[in-house]
Amino acid sequence: MARVVLDHVDRWFEQNIFAVLEGGNPALAIETMFASVTEYFQSGGRICLVGIFALDATRDHFSDQIAGYFDRWLDSLATCLVCQGFSENCAQIISTQVVAMIQGAIILARATGDAGHFFGAVTQAGKRLCRRSE
Repeated sequence: MARVVLDHVDRWFEQNIFAVLEGGNPALAIETMFASVTEYFQSGGRICLVGIFALDATRDHFSDQIAGYFDRWLDSLATCLVCQGFSENCAQIISTQVVAMIQGAIILARATGDAGHFFGAVTQAGKRLCRRSE
């Protein structure tokens, strides 16, 4: 059953996040990523199943697929940021920070029942991506 869930999440993220970040206008791709994760995770009201699987014994059975999901998200976002003018090193650092912010915001919003935590984190992450820096 876990494999079916992971496969479903992989397909959704491939189509709605990874492919978008890897092709086209970088600014629009980043905007689309934030809108898509907000919709998918229902503004923090829906848990990240891959994240949950990463924290329990399920990870032992599906470690490659779980790691692949997060690695692909990090790589796709970093690639998009490089196209937007960030250095490769900076893009990797920022992509890690952004994905961590989104994942943490999902947990915090869900735990507290306050979607404001999710929106605040997504807004701050979006602002971080709008700045070109080294």
